[in-house]
Amino acid sequence: MFKMLHNNITQQALITKQLNGSTMPSVFLSHTSIDKPFVEKLARDLNCLGIDAWVDKYEIKVGESIFWRVEEGLRESEYFAIVLSPEALASEWVRSEIAVAWDKKMLTGKNAILPLLYRDCEIPVLLKTIKYADFRYDYQLGFSELASVFGIDTSEAITEDTWRLHVRERNSNWRRFRDIEFQNLVTQLCAIARKMSYSVWTGPSSRPYTIAISATWSKQEKECRHLIHNVDFAIRMNPKDNYHYYYAEEVCGSPRHIPVKNFNTPIGSTANEALEFVYELMERYIDLYGSPDNDTHYQTTRYDKLNEFDPAKLFNTLIQETDWDQGKKLP
Repeated sequence: MFKMLHNNITQQALITKQLNGSTMPSVFLSHTSIDKPFVEKLARDLNCLGIDAWVDKYEIKVGESIFWRVEEGLRESEYFAIVLSPEALASEWVRSEIAVAWDKKMLTGKNAILPLLYRDCEIPVLLKTIKYADFRYDYQLGFSELASVFGIDTSEAITEDTWRLHVRERNSNWRRFRDIEFQNLVTQLCAIARKMSYSVWTGPSSRPYTIAISATWSKQEKECRHLIHNVDFAIRMNPKDNYHYYYAEEVCGSPRHIPVKNFNTPIGSTANEALEFVYELMERYIDLYGSPDNDTHYQTTRYDKLNEFDPAKLFNTLIQETDWDQGKKLP
């Protein structure tokens, strides 16, 4: 039913650049529209490894010249990756990009063209002498081959689908993927909660990766409103079970005060499963009681310390980067 919202890839790349300085390698992803889902996933995984992936959907804004922005992307990217498929090779646009990349290779003398074989097709003569990364049967294998070009060891070539396999490794960057998954989940949940009049509260550093959801229903009697129904439940990434998601009911308030032992109902190993579980629960209560009529709140800052400051005095970028809910509109 649901497909997880993903962070803006350009924003992820910008944050990574700030963390890593100007040494971040860049790669232009040439593709056709039919292969867009694969390319977007590949771009997310590359960005999480500190590689700036240029994708037209994220780099070209409304009103900008597509031709000149693509030309700029080709010129400024260190590497040119061509996603090979029958439709891509039939595209005049993609073939033009290959020609430009080949001219750049001839001028610079650098072997910066990276063929990515996504689906079976006849590889162009210009690319046959270049080793390709094979994504046809095993995405992880192809991704590891591509990552090795950037000096990333196979054990470090983690993706959004495989990071849980690495949680026992001390020197792995799996935590970045965990945080991105949780941030996307909170952002999606908050978007749904706002529409359905539920409140969302994420756990502080003492109870991380926990989300409490609540709603109330009341009845007006003369000059007073009386509470007639109250719903509180929570979900949590369980670090003792590879960060799979667990459910707790009747949690009563802040995630800080929910005993870990209360999260005793497994609901899935992915954020999509957690999201669908929560959505169905929200719908069930609305079917029973109607739409909640409470005042809603969204307490989603990552760190307790942030609450000690006046948000008006902080830079908007600081607020956004320390907020699990990336769908919130800043003042």
